[in-house]
Formats: sequence, C-alpha cells, structure tokens
Amino acid sequence: MATSCATPGCTNPITKPLACPKCMQFGVRNVFCGQDCFKANYSEHKHIHTTLLKQQKEQQQQRFVLPEDTGLSCPITSPDTLKKSLPSWAINYDFSGPLRPTLMSPRRTVPSNMRTPDYATDPLGRSESEQRDKFSNNNIRVYGPEELEGECNLRYACQMGREVLDAGGKALRVGVTTDEIDRVVHEACMERDCYPSPLNYYNFPKSVCTSVNEVICHGIPDYREVQDGDIVNIDVTTYSRGGYHGDLNETFYVGNVDEDGKRVVQTAFECLQAALAMVKPGTLYRDLGSTIHRVAVANKCSVVRTYCGHGIGSLFHTAPNVPHYHKNKAKGVMKEGHVFTVEPMINLGGCDDITWGDNWTAVTRDGKRSAQFEHTVLVTKDGCEILTARENEPVMRWDPDLIQSMKLKHLESCLSSLPNRGFPNPKIELEQYPTSVHLASAIILSALAKGDAGPGTSVLDLGCGTGVLGLGFALVQSDMVYLIDCDPEALALARENVDMLLEEELVGRSCDDEEGCIGVELIMAKVKYNPQKRSSKGSGGGRGHHGGRDKKGKGRGSSNRSSTTQDNVLECNLADDIDDGIPLSSKIVDTVITNPPFGTKNNEGIDLQFLKTAIRLARNAVYSFHKTSTRPFLMKLLKEKWGLNAEVVAEMKFDIPNMYKFHKQKCVDVNVDLLRIFWDEKEDNVDSVDGLASTEVDDVVDERGEEEEEEEDIER
Repeated sequence: MATSCATPGCTNPITKPLACPKCMQFGVRNVFCGQDCFKANYSEHKHIHTTLLKQQKEQQQQRFVLPEDTGLSCPITSPDTLKKSLPSWAINYDFSGPLRPTLMSPRRTVPSNMRTPDYATDPLGRSESEQRDKFSNNNIRVYGPEELEGECNLRYACQMGREVLDAGGKALRVGVTTDEIDRVVHEACMERDCYPSPLNYYNFPKSVCTSVNEVICHGIPDYREVQDGDIVNIDVTTYSRGGYHGDLNETFYVGNVDEDGKRVVQTAFECLQAALAMVKPGTLYRDLGSTIHRVAVANKCSVVRTYCGHGIGSLFHTAPNVPHYHKNKAKGVMKEGHVFTVEPMINLGGCDDITWGDNWTAVTRDGKRSAQFEHTVLVTKDGCEILTARENEPVMRWDPDLIQSMKLKHLESCLSSLPNRGFPNPKIELEQYPTSVHLASAIILSALAKGDAGPGTSVLDLGCGTGVLGLGFALVQSDMVYLIDCDPEALALARENVDMLLEEELVGRSCDDEEGCIGVELIMAKVKYNPQKRSSKGSGGGRGHHGGRDKKGKGRGSSNRSSTTQDNVLECNLADDIDDGIPLSSKIVDTVITNPPFGTKNNEGIDLQFLKTAIRLARNAVYSFHKTSTRPFLMKLLKEKWGLNAEVVAEMKFDIPNMYKFHKQKCVDVNVDLLRIFWDEKEDNVDSVDGLASTEVDDVVDERGEEEEEEEDIER
C-alpha cells in the first residue's frame, strides 16, 4: 500500500487515502492525501493516464502473437515429466498464486469444409469484420426472427454451445487434465458441425478457455491435472454453419471444495442471476454493474473491472459493452432484439488482475480465487430469454449438484431410485446381501478420483448381483460397464434396474440394441469347478459368491481339523465360460470391481481366485473387498509375490444379515478394506499372476487360516 501522496513534493500524511479512479481502471493504485490535493495536481497527474493507456495497447497488441511456440507444447504421447514441465515463459516468472502452467498439446485442427469465422485462418488471428464494425458502427444490432430461428441461426448456435459445455462439464473430474477437457469440447464441436470460436481468436491456441482457481478468465488448457478442491471455469463459444456465435460459461466444483471456494462460486452465480433479472426493454446497460456490485459486496467479494460482457451474434464481440462494476459509463438502453452476454467475474480478494506471460491468462493480483458464470441473452418484449439456458430451465436456479463434477449426494439419489437394490429371496450359498447405496457411491467416487472411472473408461463388475455398484459406474459416464453374475435371478433384477435408467435416459443405450452398444451390458457367467485335493485346516466343501454347498451339504459346522478332500473349489477363470461368445480372456476393460466371498471358512482360497481373475481382466486397476484382518498377508502377496501395487482406498463395515450363520464373526458387522490394485508395467505383472501355482495359493490360504484361528482362540 502506498505510504506517500502521489502529488510531487507533498509531505502530508495519508490518513484516508483517495485513489485515482482512472488509474484503478488500468490496475495501478495512485493515492492522494485528500480531495483538494488531487484536484490541484490533476492537470499534471492525468499525463500518467496517457502512458498507462499506451502500455495497455501494447499489451493488447502482444496478444496477436503468442510467445515462440518453442517450449510451449509437446505431443500427448510425450513422457509425463516433459508434459508437466513449465513452459519457457514461466521459468523464473513471478506468479501471484499457487497455480502453475504446464506444456500443452499441439493445436487441434478442423475439417477444411467447415464454415469458420474470418479470424480462423488469419496468421495473427485478427477479425477484420470486428475491426470494421468497431470503427464504423456505433449502433447495437437488433436481431429479428429470420436471424434467430432456423436450423443453424443464432438460437441454434447457443443451443449447441450449451450441449458442448455440458459435455465438457461431464468430463471434469479429479485427475483429468484441462487439455483433455479441450479435446472433449473440440470433438463435441466437430460432432455438431460447429467451429470452436476461441480457436485462433487473436492466436488463442485452444478450443475452450479453462480457468482454474485464481485464474479469472482466458485460461489456456494444458497438461496440468485438476486437483481435489479446485474450482474450474469452462468457457465455451460455438460458431454455427449459419454464421452465428453462442457464448456461455460455468464454474464447477471438483471434489471437496472448501467454504471460501463455494462462497465465491455461488456469489458469481447470484451476481449473474440478479443481473439477468433486470434485463428488459428500457433498462440502462450501465445499471447492471450496480446490481452485480451490491450482490458481490454483500458476500465479501469484489468485481473484476478489466473485462466485461459484450454484444454477440454474427460477430464474436461487438456493441454493446456490458461492464459489471458499479458507477460505470456504459452507453445504451436495452431494446427488444438486442443480444449480448453478461459474465461477471467475482474474486474472493481484491478486484485487481494481471496477465501471465502467455499474454492471455488473467489472474488475480493477490492470488485468491475467482469464479464466473455467463449466458447469452435476448431482450424480449417483456423481459429476456436466456438463449444458452439448460433445457427446461428458463430462469436461473441455484443447484450445486449441477456444477459439481459428481457429488456424492447426487449419485446416491440416482442409485436410490433403482427398483431393485436388494434380493427378495437371497441365496445364502451365494452370499447375496445388498451393497448399500452410500457405500456404493463412496466406492465409485473413489475410483472416479483416481481416474479409473468416468468418460473414456470401461468397467467390469465381477459378481454384480442386482448391479447397483456397476450401474453407479455407468452413471458417472463410464463409456462401457459389464455386469457379470452366475445367478440368472440376480441378472433379471439387474436388467430391471438397467431398463429404468435407460427409460430415464441416465445411461446410454443397452447393448441389446442392434445399432451397437453404449452404456451397460449384462453377461451370464457359467462357472466351472475343479475338484482339488489339498491339505487344509478348514472344513471340506462349501463355496461362496459363485458356487454351491459341498456334496455332503455340510456348512461350517462340519469342520474337520484334519487333511480333507475339498470338492467344488471354484476355478475362477471365465475365459471359456461366458455366453454369447464374449471373449473375456485378458485385458478387456480398464477397471474391474469385485466383491469376492470372504465371510466363511468354507470359502478359503476363492477370494484369491477371484482377485487373480480380476487382475487378468483389467488393463489399469482392480477394486476388491477383503476382510481387514487379512490385510497384512494380502499386501505381502500382492506386492512381493505378484509384483503389483496396492493401496487401501477405504475402510468400512459390511452389514451382514443374521441369516448368514456360517460367517465367522459373531456380530453382523464385518470390517472390510477396499483395496485398489494397480500396476506400472501391465504385461510383466499379469504374467507373474498367471504363473502363480495352485500350491502357492494353498500356502497363502494356510497362512491366513492359522492367523484367523489364533484370533478365534483369543476370542474364545
């Protein structure tokens, strides 16, 4: 903060500083000791404004050309160490906050026959039509029905923008890169035959702006991974083949956002909501800023003054200018047919901003977070129409679930609507007890946070039951989910759940459709048995998740503590035992989730067979439930003998119904770990698992059995 008066030679102490408002517009704070001193010196002081204006124009001219591309981008196939390195301009750069850029992917291309705006092929990205409009037209354009309606006109461009933003928002999750969001947005534009308006606009290098945390606007997508607790703004503009732009943006919560982050996001939403409520014929454009200012200040936030809303339509940016701060000098009165954007940028701290060395990214000067929402609106006879609104949402309504990348409460609500969450007639021998909706949601979001679920991934639920867990993976937009079980009655219940989600359009088409499959496929597994003889301290026979009782019909009560012949041991290899010729041989999905039998002494070894099969089927990771008491030897087995990485993702209790009398625990709660097993070099590790001899499995089972029996003796 300045400690002396800006008037040369003035030595008066500054008790109540008076800042020059014109300097503040340029992001410079010059203060005076009082009003009299300011007025007396203004004739000299105003020359500073000329210098600042010149500097600002030079900065804007620099935007025409990005810094040399050397050290800015690298192919997506490059090593992570290279992709996540600083761009050349950022080395030794003095950042205002904790966010750091990385390299980005090369610029994406568009088809040669696509209609593009005039700046798309300009070497400097200049829009000649905008420049002509700026110097020759002072009027605000009025759009009529012939320009608003039609297959590819203005309203259509805005609707396409909404669809593209929704696609980008669905792809947003912990661990995804903003460069991946750019890919999703770019491809969504191509699918709709729309040009992504930001691409090459004054040489902007990407198809969307992604602004994270302290970035106010114009953030360039790169290889940085989105972190838990980030707030991320996605700003989309589409240019239709009819020659019109549609512009909108939203700020999303990612994972667990703190209270300050939620406050600034909700404040930004409420600022736009309040401003749009004023839009109608006769309203002064300058009056929106005062309303936005009052809402922001009431929530202890500030309004960015450097950037404003704008007219839009056949031009990306045109009259009117729509400032968001109070006491602005905007010209113009709203009339029916005017089309423009309102997009207040709201900061947690001060309103001042600076621009990074990439000549685009605007960040808060104090490094505190910023949020923004934007809509394109049409002034109507009685008010306004939000052209970029969600379907069936003509008026903005605050719903935090809509801006959460995937919130636990929202996922629980979807799963709770399933008609079959449990078993009306559970089969004891299959250990059929339901997975609670809360537990399933927590598991799914854990996988989502690790990048093992969501867009671009395929998931297999091994032993799916009624499909609650697997369908949760479909709800978080996993590309493909396979539900596998050996019980036809369970699969029938799962089918009813799938049909309900299809009817509500919460997942894609069922794979029974002839046109192809997007979403969910149910598979009936034929389980085969391999009678094996081995020495065991456990009882003979019995099977768990996918099997039946032993030939003598004995359960845990028939325990024989001598060497026995164990029949009907599940050979958990589904390679040759899937209906319809589905080739479940190896590495067919990204992620496998399985809940192997673990509650009975009669099931010794089967959980390891399940785990081995799951590892064989997965390309990236396996999520598997195991009793907490088995954690030490399982970790040793996975890491030392099988050469895999393993971590405990969650610790929980399973509520086992009293009907399962053969469970070892006397209480109904079983302490369970959710393990995530993953690997660096897939081929080598899977080979080591495939080569595991059955005697090694037996040795591990015996080791576990001895540990558990010691615990049982202590309990007795």
